[in-house]
Amino acid sequence: MGISSDVVVALKNNVFEGLSAESKETLKEWFKLASGLTEEGVLFYGENVKWYNETYEDLIAFYNDLENFDEEDYLILVGCHGYPHSTKADAGDWYDNPWDIYKAVSVRIAWEDPPSAYEGGLLSKLQAIRAQRDIFDKASLTG
Repeated sequence: MGISSDVVVALKNNVFEGLSAESKETLKEWFKLASGLTEEGVLFYGENVKWYNETYEDLIAFYNDLENFDEEDYLILVGCHGYPHSTKADAGDWYDNPWDIYKAVSVRIAWEDPPSAYEGGLLSKLQAIRAQRDIFDKASLTG
């Protein structure tokens, strides 16, 4: 159980090279491999990650390690259930990065009609639609 998030960590080369061995090991444990590599830096991405950066000691140490660098040299974005109201786990300001990383929010409402509405083929479907129209014809929708 717990809350899972999508997490991206983008580090300029000077940050990645200057990280402690422990922080590099933390990245390896959390992400296994880099998701992107350019001349400017490295990108790590994970989906459905339990990124408790205020609870897990390795993540606390990683965030503390990043404080030794200019915020414009790294970026951490965490897409969690509380976004856009909660950005506590986000860090850094390297928005002008080669991957154009940003947060995007979308909401989707979906449903499925019960199978009985379409059993019997097209004729049954048309009858179901007509029955729905009849409901509106018989109801006073204007009050």
